[in-house]
Amino acid sequence: MLAANPQPDSGILMSVFTEKIALNVERSTIASTRQQIADGEEQLAAGKAEYEEGLQAFKDAEKLLKEKRKEYEDGRKAFEEEKEETEQKLEDALREIEDGESELAKVKDPEWYILGRDTVASYVQLSGDASKIGALGKVFPAIFFLVAALVSLTTMTRMVEERRTEIGTLLALGYSTSAISGKFILYALSATLTGSIFGVLLGEKILPYVIIFTYKILYTNLQYIVIPYRISYGITATLIASVCTVGAAYFSCSKAVRNTPATLMRPTAPKMGKKILLEKITPLWKLFSFSQKSALRNLFRYKKRLLMTIFGIGACMALLEVGFGLHDSIYVVAETQFGDLWRYDGSLSVSQEAEEEERQRLLESLRQDEGISLMLPAEAKVTTAVKNRKEISANVIIPADTEVFPVLFSLRDRRTQEPRVLTDEGALITEKLSKQLGVGVGDTIRLKEDDFKSYSVTISGIVENYVYQYVYLTPEYYASVTGRDLKYNVVYFTLSEQSDWSSEAEKLLNEKAVSGVSDAMGLSRTIRDMLSSLNLVIVVLILSAGLLAFVVLYNLNNINITERVRELATLKVMGYYDMETAVYVYRENVLLTILGIIAGIFMGKLLHTFTIQTVEVDVIMFGRLIKPISYLWCILITFLFAFIVNFIMFFRLRKIDMVESLKSVE
Repeated sequence: MLAANPQPDSGILMSVFTEKIALNVERSTIASTRQQIADGEEQLAAGKAEYEEGLQAFKDAEKLLKEKRKEYEDGRKAFEEEKEETEQKLEDALREIEDGESELAKVKDPEWYILGRDTVASYVQLSGDASKIGALGKVFPAIFFLVAALVSLTTMTRMVEERRTEIGTLLALGYSTSAISGKFILYALSATLTGSIFGVLLGEKILPYVIIFTYKILYTNLQYIVIPYRISYGITATLIASVCTVGAAYFSCSKAVRNTPATLMRPTAPKMGKKILLEKITPLWKLFSFSQKSALRNLFRYKKRLLMTIFGIGACMALLEVGFGLHDSIYVVAETQFGDLWRYDGSLSVSQEAEEEERQRLLESLRQDEGISLMLPAEAKVTTAVKNRKEISANVIIPADTEVFPVLFSLRDRRTQEPRVLTDEGALITEKLSKQLGVGVGDTIRLKEDDFKSYSVTISGIVENYVYQYVYLTPEYYASVTGRDLKYNVVYFTLSEQSDWSSEAEKLLNEKAVSGVSDAMGLSRTIRDMLSSLNLVIVVLILSAGLLAFVVLYNLNNINITERVRELATLKVMGYYDMETAVYVYRENVLLTILGIIAGIFMGKLLHTFTIQTVEVDVIMFGRLIKPISYLWCILITFLFAFIVNFIMFFRLRKIDMVESLKSVE
């Protein structure tokens, strides 16, 4: 029998299985341990690197500590060295604070004043200046209205003369005089209303803007210009213009319709020639040529046209004189005041808190300053001059040296240019102040100061001056009327040739006793720049004069040619060339222009004087002169306007039809 296969023992299998498991666990443990060893080695390497970095940082910190310790030692050493000086400065600062507090305790509480708008100087002055411009507004329009009335009268008279036959026919047909006159009146009224509308729309905007823009040179707080339309002004101007033109039309028509129809339908008889005044002066009359005699006779033959042309040219010339005269009279403020009357280059103000020792030190410094060639200490103060209840602000100047004073201040009479000497017998006052107070040489005025009672001074002379109002006194005379001694608070000086104003001013401002420095030439340049805006007013006046001259001359020349068309046609038939015929007429125009210019010179002088006195402000006196070169420019511009009109009329003369002009109107 075969033996059965033996079965493995379960215990052995279990043991083997357990050993394998243990072996796997050991292997896993060994692998984990190896991984831990590897990680430990990496951590060891990282620790070594961190150790090296820490060691290097420690060394750097140790080095920085040594440096900071050295800086600390140096700073402590510097602190110890500057401690005493700083403590001394602190003590001085504390002492200054205590002194300042004691000075502050002495200051009195301020007094408050609540003032209305009427007490503001600039507002009151602007209101006064506006009233002065209003006075001008009553004069210049009168000139233009008068010229417009004369031009309208001449135009309507000529129009009625040209329509004589038509008027006679209408009268013969039974039309009433009012119906006939209404036609011409309606024509004049329509032209007036049309012109008035354009005049109001443009004039009420342009001209006020020019005037207000010009006044901004004196009132810098006028930031905005508001010019509303004034309907009342426009209606008033339109009514006046209508009265002038309609009145001229009515006057011309009423004179014509009083004639019979038969008389009106016949041409007017030519004016009878008469001897003129020059013909009675035989020796003088013989000196003229035939053409000149003819021109003179024609001038006085048409007296209305003669007076109209002379007045029109005269008004043109007068307006031009006012324009150029304003320029000359206002610019004299900068040219004469800062060139001839004030000869110093600058002035410095002395601080009120300066002690007498500091003042003397300042004077000594100025004497030794090579940049200053001449100086004059003086006391200057603002006072109120009073006479007959009139009070005018004035500046009082008391120079310390009356011999140096005339070198820096030219005191003279404006008209005669004779010098005025400052003496102990009285005070010298400026011309504007004398006019405002209504006083003259020998009169007495009172001067009121803020910190002193008023005192009286006698006027010994009146001097030329344009900017502000001044009263000049000698130290002796001032002491005699006030009992006070001179205490200078301003120094006037002139610079040497090699000195520079900027550097010298900076040097003076560094002086402890000096509170400010003023440049006289800089003020002059400022005034020149401010006054340059007045050129706009001058341009407006010149353009107005040109338009006035053009309208008057064109209208009168046109009427002249129309009235004498048969005479001029006869000359052309006789063989006169176009230029010869034109010269025949131009000769009369040139003579009328010359007569108008002569009349305009006198008219312009009166108008210029009135304008200057009207627009003049209280603190400034404008000049009263018109330079000869300005007269020359006015004459040349007037001739230019006349030449332009004559040039235009030349083409009208060329178009005269000899045959048609010489035909009988019947």
